[in-house]
Amino acid sequence: MEAMVFRNEVPTAFAIARRAVCNDDLATALPVLERLSVAEPENTELRLYTAWARHRLDATADDAALAEIEALARAVLAAHASLALPLCILAHGAARRRELRVARGLFRHAAEADPSLVDARRGLRAVDQALARTPGSRAAIVATVGMALTLSLFGFLRFL
Repeated sequence: MEAMVFRNEVPTAFAIARRAVCNDDLATALPVLERLSVAEPENTELRLYTAWARHRLDATADDAALAEIEALARAVLAAHASLALPLCILAHGAARRRELRVARGLFRHAAEADPSLVDARRGLRAVDQALARTPGSRAAIVATVGMALTLSLFGFLRFL
């Protein structure tokens, strides 16, 4: 289905591809995004979605590729501050660099900006779990105190 994309069809096709990316259906979105990129090579947001879909589908993607996509995400955010995907991409970069608190904030903002962005919600859960396992984190302290209280209560009940 190598159909040519007419310029008046780009907004509708891009909206469909954008929704597929938000639903984490990257294999469906990528061919459409690549055709649209040929029709509108100057569209930075379109280039970002295309690069992100390629990156996520490439099992060999490295930190350098992610850094290039992050730069593109910053450029898109400069023009469209309310878009969720660029925030999510920056969150992935922060998480990869182990900047978990930064990643959490970016994932949270992305999920709030677009609640349908599956990747943002999934990333937020993963970062929360990583933070909970980090020694000295609030979640780890609460879990430790909770366990200590449970053990104390169990010890107390044993003597009744």
